[in-house]
Amino acid sequence: MVEDELYLITLFIPDIRWIRFVRVDGIHHPAYIYDAPDYRRDNIYDQEDYRKPAMSAAAVSMSERISQDLVLGSPRTVVLDGTSATYFLLPVGDGNEWKIAFVVNGHPPVDRTIKYFQDRQYLETLVPFLEAK
Repeated sequence: MVEDELYLITLFIPDIRWIRFVRVDGIHHPAYIYDAPDYRRDNIYDQEDYRKPAMSAAAVSMSERISQDLVLGSPRTVVLDGTSATYFLLPVGDGNEWKIAFVVNGHPPVDRTIKYFQDRQYLETLVPFLEAK
């Protein structure tokens, strides 16, 4: 089920470098990861895979603080747009326990990308599978 969803995501967003399901405490799910076939690990950050979920947990924490200080309401998504790629951090289900983090080469339409997950109820059907292993 989770593998099928990862496949569908890569069809909808074809330039994904990597995907991780991460708990809000900064641990990624070891069974369900995706790295693009051409994904290069040519820098220290990409060689040390534990950094992705840790940085995602930091993004969760920072977005909560920023949302609170700027009176934005509860944070739902985090998007960081760099010069060569875009990072997304979205809830899985209600987002209280699990998030999906991924990087896309280039600059995909943010609203369209987020809508894909909204239309799929933020993948809430995957939560029992993520918690089972």
